Formats: sequence, structure tokens, C-alpha cells
Amino acid sequence: MRNKRNTKGFTLLDMLICISALLIVAGLIVSTGKQVKYHAHTTICMNNLRQITVAMATYFNDHGDYPRGLPYNTLANQLNSYISNERVFVCPEDRIEQQDSYSQFYVYRGEDTISGKYVIGCPRHHNDDIMTAVFSLQSAQKGKVADIKVDDTVIKPGILTKGTLELEDGSTISSDDTQIFVVQSMKLDNGTLYTLLRVIDGESGTVSVNATHGTKLEIVTPSVIAGVRGTVFSIQLSSDENRPVSLVSVTDGKVCVTPLDGMRMENGALVGAGRQNILLTAGNSVEIYTEPPPGNTHDIEVRLNILHKKIVKGVHQGMKMRREKSLFKWLLKFSNKTYGALPGEQDGQNETTYAAMTDANGFTTKLTTSISNGQATIMLAMSSSPATPKDLSHMVIELPADLWEIALQSATSSGGFPVTVGFDPTTGVSGIKFDDTELKGSQHDNCTVQFSIPASRLHSMSKLKVTTKAGNNIASSDINLDK
Repeated sequence: MRNKRNTKGFTLLDMLICISALLIVAGLIVSTGKQVKYHAHTTICMNNLRQITVAMATYFNDHGDYPRGLPYNTLANQLNSYISNERVFVCPEDRIEQQDSYSQFYVYRGEDTISGKYVIGCPRHHNDDIMTAVFSLQSAQKGKVADIKVDDTVIKPGILTKGTLELEDGSTISSDDTQIFVVQSMKLDNGTLYTLLRVIDGESGTVSVNATHGTKLEIVTPSVIAGVRGTVFSIQLSSDENRPVSLVSVTDGKVCVTPLDGMRMENGALVGAGRQNILLTAGNSVEIYTEPPPGNTHDIEVRLNILHKKIVKGVHQGMKMRREKSLFKWLLKFSNKTYGALPGEQDGQNETTYAAMTDANGFTTKLTTSISNGQATIMLAMSSSPATPKDLSHMVIELPADLWEIALQSATSSGGFPVTVGFDPTTGVSGIKFDDTELKGSQHDNCTVQFSIPASRLHSMSKLKVTTKAGNNIASSDINLDK
């Protein structure tokens, strides 16, 4: 009689148990691998930042100043003779730029680098949730990126924004149409929320701050760095003969103002501002005028070329490219070069009509823009009202000086009204001017002006300032281009 052998194999239940166990193990391995990778990349990034700050100290010994950074030059260019390995300027988590990861997150402080203040960082780690940073050119640490909200939308470091920014601790920064670049907002080791915002160069307007007690907040402008802990203050930004001007006024608490070179308005006269911190208390203010340093136009245009190509490629691949678009928009203000339209600006997709605005002179202005072949056509229709003064009237559209001749070459107007460019002494505005008309009786003035500029320059603008003069009355209004 034969012995029976047990030939029974795995049951379905046995197989399911084995597969589940294997999947769990595989998941643990993958998760652990990702954590190891994240940790390694964070460590490399912090070492990169340390090497860059050591190079900055050597640069200071040689030049008597620290690198100015963007928008005048890149750190990779200014420090290339101090760091032989170009990969030091690239964060391993930076999959887009791959040439200069840190310049947009660097803050020039003059000589104020020894008091535990942020100098440079990188917000790309753990899916943009962890930021590495160096303080005072010495202490490097990492921390969790804190949320900044604008109209319930979370804004991450590296993004341009405007409106009312709300920090995690309830502090608010109101910028209206003034564009603000988020440098960092992170929780320090001691639990303090440290936020640093930059008003990008070339902006005008007012930034109002209501900082919660205990928060650490700094506002960087081309002229000053204003730092607070629980303060209400404002910064009015303007320009004087191409010199950035920042007027810091304190309503409550104290503000530490660091001048970035330049002059200080004192008793109606400009005197040297020096580099020492200025402590302002409630009811006091200081106005700083700064002479912009010479910029490396070639290096900036190289960066713009690279950014433009990467943005186009990234958007076509379904990526948002918000951080790269923000940097492109910032640097574009300092270039005379024209670029092809970014994705979303192609022909037939960008005729935009903005809401009509009526100013204090009773003039109603309606703006329409369209983009074709890399050129932006701007058309403004203006009409008066019965309340408009009947004396000589005209309109000035503020434009940078390098666009005057470009706009004038293509400018046309209805009714044969003259179009000129330059500085208009009656309104104090520089740009393109048209329509010198004296209204009679119940006559209403209806006219249009049209001109073209490179689409890339329109893309870099956040607003269009329109000023009208009627009799002795002057009124200005801003048309928001980021509607």
C-alpha cells in the first residue's frame, strides 16, 4: 500500500497574507528611503549655504562690502572666484533652475550681519514644507515653513503676491497693489515665527504692517530693512530721480530701521544715512534715499533667458512654475530685452478689458490690452463728465523711460490729439501724454490713445498709473493689471 504524500499548496488566504506582508515591507523601505533622501538633501543644502556665507565673509574682506545680490547680480556670479565647485550654488531639491538656487532668497544687509538675523536660505525641502536658513553668516538651522495666506490662498516662499497677507500668528501686511516677494516665514527652534518679506525694486505705494506681539518680522525695500516685534507701522515707497525712497512711519511700538546706504532726509535736507540701525518709536519716521548700485545686465539677462525657456517647458509639461514666474517677473523690470510670450499669452487668448475707473476729475478711463507676436497693445479710452473742469485738460500714462520711444513709435490717438513722451511738469508724472483740449459748455471729451510695448514688459507690470489734469486739478488712479 502506497504512502500518501501531502501535496496541498498555498491557499488563497495564505497568498493574500504573504502579498500584504510584502507590500507593507516594501512601503516601509520606500518611506525610509525617501526620508533618508530628504535628510541627505537637506544636509547638503545646509552645507552649501555655509560655504556660500564663508565666501561672503571673504568677499567682504576683499571689497569692504557684501554681495548685493538680485536684482543687480547673482551670487553665483559674484562669488564664483571664491567657490570653485559650481554645484555649491544648487540645492539638490532644485529640479528646475539647476544653476543658482539661492540668489532670490538672499538678503543684503549692509554690515548688519552679526545679530541673529536671516541672511540666506532655501524653502524647497520635504515638498516645500521645510526651510534651511543661515543667520548672521554663522548659525545654520532648518525649520517648518509657516503658511502665509492671501484671500485664503496659501503663499509659499519664492512667490510674488500683493493684497493683505496674513501670517500664522495673526500679523497682517497690507500692500494694496505693491508687489511683495515672500523670502521666508518659518518657525525657529524657540517657537518664534520669523517672517521676511521683500518689496521688489521699482514698486511704489504703501505697505502697512500690524505685527502681533512676539512675532519677528522684517520688511526689505531697496532702501531699508525695517524689523519689528509687535508693532504698527507703514512704509511709503516712491522714487526720486531713479533713486528708491522709503519713508518708514511708526504708529505704535518700535521699529528698527537699517539703511542700505544712501541719504536721509533731515530738517528738509539730505544728509548721509550711514549704516547704523535707527530705532523709531511711535509718532516718529525716517525717510531714506538710496543710490542703486550698478547692475550686471549681461548676467541678469542670461538668467532671464534660462528662466524663460524653463518656464515655457515646465508649463507645457503641466507644472505651475509659480516660483520661477515670480523671479522672472521681478528680474524683467531690470532688462531692456524682449521675450516671447509666456504660456497663456498666445495670440487670441489675451485680449483683456479692465473695469472702467472714474477719477476725482470726473474722467472715466477704460483699459484694453491684447498680445500678438510678443507685442502688447495698450488702448485707453477716456471720457469726461459734466463735473470735469472745462480748462485745458490732458492725461499722462506712467511708463519707464526706456519704453518712451518704443511706445511713441506706435502711438496713435483719436481726433488728432497730440501724443508726446517724457516728463510732464504740470502733473509731475513721466510717461506718455496725450490730449490737450479745452472743454466748452456741456461738451464731453471722448478720445482714445493706443500704443505698443514688448509683451514681456507688460507681463512685468502689476498696475498702470493714469493721471489726469483738468484746470488746476490733478488726479491719479491705478489700474490693477493682475485682476
